[in-house]
Amino acid sequence: MSMNTETPEASMNLRRLGSKLQALTDPDCQLCPLHEETERVCIPVNSPSRGLKIQGTQVRPLIIGEAPGYNEEYTGKLFSGAAGKLLDKTLTEVGLNREWFFVTNAVKCRPEENRNPTPTEIRTCTSTYLSQELELIKPQFGLALGNGGCQAILGKKGITKLNGTMQERHGVQWIFAFHPAAVLRNPRYKKPFHQALLIFARLLRDEEGIPKTQTTLVNDKLSLHMLISEFKKEPKVASLDVETWSSHPSVGRFKGGG
Repeated sequence: MSMNTETPEASMNLRRLGSKLQALTDPDCQLCPLHEETERVCIPVNSPSRGLKIQGTQVRPLIIGEAPGYNEEYTGKLFSGAAGKLLDKTLTEVGLNREWFFVTNAVKCRPEENRNPTPTEIRTCTSTYLSQELELIKPQFGLALGNGGCQAILGKKGITKLNGTMQERHGVQWIFAFHPAAVLRNPRYKKPFHQALLIFARLLRDEEGIPKTQTTLVNDKLSLHMLISEFKKEPKVASLDVETWSSHPSVGRFKGGG
């Protein structure tokens, strides 16, 4: 995996692509209520990346966040605040560089007081702008951050369960990860966030593909002790879904469960 050596033709094509992407921006956009809340309507996309070569093939992967924040609204540069610094740092730790990626957001305007954009706002913005960006960029790989990224790609929330997983949509292989802003608010997300970006890096490098997910049902003390013993022998990244009751006949109740 390496940066592309830019030729004059490639440089010209990149400028043309940048012009087409800029042409998508509509500073008078009134398609959703966000234009009434923001100081800067429809923040332009950043300049497209040169991409990188993977096994001799040129690709331009994409990162999609949720919405512009305070810094983005006034600088016009996406992920320019503390969350952006954490994203850059973690990308570097897993052997990636933000300059290799096209960066965009699910919605183009900053919601008032950094509230979460509504599903309707996300649908409106992605159907109008993101769909055209994907058509122009033609990414093979993408990193979707936070519930905003989930809703933009999958039409639903669920980043807690989706973090570190891959799904293909319209020819793009997407890895889902916690949003770096959420990691800053909740330090317990730091390791799973790092793990998700590491999985994304492995996907780009085609290193052994995506680690397989193993599901283990624990419905008694013996199976719980066996699982704990397994983790002591070989530490792993895990996600736990604890339920004290289930209607499934093979699960039943834990003794003392609610």
